Amino acid sequence: MFTGRIFRHSLPAFILLLYAAATHAQHVNAWTRLTVTMPVQERWKLSPELQLRRQNTPPDMNIVRRPLLWSFRPWVYYSLKKNVWLAAAPFAYFRSYEVLHDVEQPDVRRSDEWRHTIAAGGRMKMTGKLTIQGRLAAEYRTWGQSPAYMRYRARGGMAISMTKRTLVNASYEYLMSTCVQPMSHMATDQQRVVALLKYNIMPDVLAADVGYMYLIRYTGAGIAPEHDIVCNIRCNLKSRKKH
Repeated sequence: MFTGRIFRHSLPAFILLLYAAATHAQHVNAWTRLTVTMPVQERWKLSPELQLRRQNTPPDMNIVRRPLLWSFRPWVYYSLKKNVWLAAAPFAYFRSYEVLHDVEQPDVRRSDEWRHTIAAGGRMKMTGKLTIQGRLAAEYRTWGQSPAYMRYRARGGMAISMTKRTLVNASYEYLMSTCVQPMSHMATDQQRVVALLKYNIMPDVLAADVGYMYLIRYTGAGIAPEHDIVCNIRCNLKSRKKH
């Protein structure tokens, strides 16, 4: 197909454009995630995910040189109907490192975090090529002896189908946090704007996303913008049909 040839020829330029946009900033991160989905019953799925984040150290622009975070989170999904789902991650482990601003800084482990998450989401097809998507989530976060936090997340976006195997996805996510003990006022935690190019390598089995995320963190020291190159791999293990 003509559109397929356009995609194959434009993909390298698209990746280079994203990399150039991100590396225009001094500090850039690489966010990668591997998700393996396994059906259990007709409405139930297990979906463990492994996440790895790396960072550069200015002026070095190698975005995978130093560690930033790694995590493991097993999701359990329940399908209410075709395009509406509920999910829970009974536990998740996150290990994060300090953001580095100088090549001489050593790698310093910042925290070991446990999360417990519930979520709900869905999508609705608007036209033959346009789909809108949404997701709500709540996370209970703990760091050893530090106070526990609740974080609430709301994400909305849209996906446009380009070919049978490719689509472009754009989304905005707003995150708010509050301390559990002692209870504190709700405060903005992050804002995320993401643009992804998704490609089904093996339809319904293996897919990959590549794109760019502009993230704003709200900290005690002020507002910290962040530029991230994103790469996600998704694998679906189909259940064997009984004969």
